[in-house]
Amino acid sequence: MYLPPGRLARLSSEHVGTEPAGLRAAARLPHRPAPLPVRSGQQAEAAGITPAQHQLLLAVRGHPDPRGPTIGEIAGYLLVRHHSAVELIDRAVAAGLVLRRADTEDARAVRVVLSPRGQERLERLTASHLEELDRLTSELHNLWVGLEATDERQRGQPAGRTRR
Repeated sequence: MYLPPGRLARLSSEHVGTEPAGLRAAARLPHRPAPLPVRSGQQAEAAGITPAQHQLLLAVRGHPDPRGPTIGEIAGYLLVRHHSAVELIDRAVAAGLVLRRADTEDARAVRVVLSPRGQERLERLTASHLEELDRLTSELHNLWVGLEATDERQRGQPAGRTRR
C-alpha cells in the first residue's frame, strides 16, 4: 500500500484511536525504554565504551582502505575538528580499542586500525543493535498491518495481504 507523504500521520491520528487493534499496536511503541540512538549509547556504555568511542570504532571498521583511515578522514566521518578526533583517538588507544600505525606510503600520515579488543567490542555491540532492529522491525510491521487493515475496513474493502 503506497502512502503519500503525511498519510501515515493521518492514518495514525484518524484510525489508530478508533480501532482497538490499532490502539494496542500503537500503544506498544511508546513503552520502549528509549529511542534507538539513546539505546545505542546505553549499549555502548554497558559494553564499557563511550558512545563517541563506538562511533570511532564504526568509522575505522567501515573505512574501505585496509590500512585504516587517517585521523583527518576520521574527523570528517565524525564531523569533528582534527584536534577533537586526535583526543578521541588518544582515549581509545589508552583504552586498548584502536592502534595507531604509520602510513607506509606517506610518512606524514597516521592510520588508525582496530585492536583485537576494539574488534570484539564492536562485534558485540553490532549483534546487540541487530537484535534491537529485528525487534523494531517486527513491531513496526505489526503496527503497519493493523493500520492498513483499519484503513481498508473504513473504506469498506477487505484487508489484503501486506508485503513485508
